[in-house]
Amino acid sequence: MCVFKMAAIVSKWLQIERRTKTKESRERQSELTRILVSPN
Repeated sequence: MCVFKMAAIVSKWLQIERRTKTKESRERQSELTRILVSPN
């Protein structure tokens, strides 16, 4: 359970998504947050 590594990857990925600024990026964001929040 490397939360910090996941956070770093997500932050970098979000920076790339911000450049595109597409509706799909927001949908992917919500999906990522759900996956991270949900205890798996």
